[in-house]
Amino acid sequence: MVNYSFANGLIVYASKGAINGALGDAILVTPPLVINEEEMKELVGILDKVIGEVEGELL
Repeated sequence: MVNYSFANGLIVYASKGAINGALGDAILVTPPLVINEEEMKELVGILDKVIGEVEGELL
């Protein structure tokens, strides 16, 4: 997920232990402190594209 995101211009960080502190996987998305609505839509659009790419790779 991290590599796919980076290739699409979005930097995310891998994380784990999200469900109960020990189980589960997650990513951290850290937008700038100052982000407008258009930029947030772009971020979410890239993330949606990346999730689709990873899903396609897994299936």
